[in-house]
Amino acid sequence: MNFDQTRFSKVKFISSQIKYVVRLFTPPIFLELLRRLFQKKYVFEGVYNHLDDVPITNDGYRNLDFIDEMYEDTKKSLANLGYNNALPEPLVGSTHHEILPFLVSALYKDGKQCKVLDFGGGMGTAYRSCATYTEVENLEIHIIETEAFFKKAKELF
Repeated sequence: MNFDQTRFSKVKFISSQIKYVVRLFTPPIFLELLRRLFQKKYVFEGVYNHLDDVPITNDGYRNLDFIDEMYEDTKKSLANLGYNNALPEPLVGSTHHEILPFLVSALYKDGKQCKVLDFGGGMGTAYRSCATYTEVENLEIHIIETEAFFKKAKELF
């Protein structure tokens, strides 16, 4: 990773953190007004009896372009994992893979088995972070993900 990529990545990360903090302190009525002003739509609105009843406007997590983009971002992140004992650069919109190793280490006691269920685990960064940054021997991580994500993630491990 060259200097420009690192700087861009840090700027992207800082920008996402600033947006998070702004959303945290902005009253919901203003967020709704901004959403309507810029015509950003929710994934879906309404109450449905079954998931199949929700109108689908795109492929979402089944979109192959999105999956490929996540694959490339994850591949870059994993290349930096463990380098100089530094945490990997966070994937945009994802910080659980940074926090999870600390949580697992804090909760792990006396050689007992530690189990994690990672629903929507993407490309497995949470697993890799725990394997790299904890000394938990009895760590068991179960990842629930779409089949398309699973197939692509298998190429990384």
